[in-house]
Amino acid sequence: MFSLIEKIKSFFRKIMTWIRIKIFGDNNERLDFFVDSFNKLDQTKKYIVGGIGVFSLFCLVGGIFFLYFWQVSNLKSGMNQGFAALHSLQRIHAQHISTDAEFKDLTQQLTTATSGLKFKPMIETISNELGVKVRNLKDIKSIDFSAENPLRGKFKKAGIQLEFDRISIPKLIKFVEQIDKQNKFLSIQEIDIGEIYKTRLYFKAKITVTGYLRG
Repeated sequence: MFSLIEKIKSFFRKIMTWIRIKIFGDNNERLDFFVDSFNKLDQTKKYIVGGIGVFSLFCLVGGIFFLYFWQVSNLKSGMNQGFAALHSLQRIHAQHISTDAEFKDLTQQLTTATSGLKFKPMIETISNELGVKVRNLKDIKSIDFSAENPLRGKFKKAGIQLEFDRISIPKLIKFVEQIDKQNKFLSIQEIDIGEIYKTRLYFKAKITVTGYLRG
């Protein structure tokens, strides 16, 4: 800021020096000539020349003030833009810090949740606790995240498919609840209801459970 102000002052000093040299000469040698010439004029011409001089001086001063305030206005505008850019940068930086903290927290939660996660043993344990038979357990091939996803290289999408030959609605609901209670960022991706038995209390079901594994 101070550098810009000094540049403005230097600019006007150069203008004033240039005007003085053009009018009075390098060493004011033309000043005596102007005074002598003015004194030789009659009264009427002195008034005319004096009026022209005053008018010229007024225009000169006005021009200088115009240039001064124009430069100050440009300086103020530039400073406002600079402060606006700074505030915007600070806001973006704060958002980045907040987002980065949230991402690190999410990564830590995923790391903790997926530590030692094995889909088949987990499904078998839940099924045994509920007293339902599960078959055709089939791991879903893990998939990497897209290149622009920050989780790429840290985790992979994974899952398992399973089937129930004979399960009731209450047991199926409990199974879904138990999957959610594992707190391992698991989700039921698909439930496909198959053949319904004559009693209408039991049916076949195919379920897809998805989650994350360490990359």
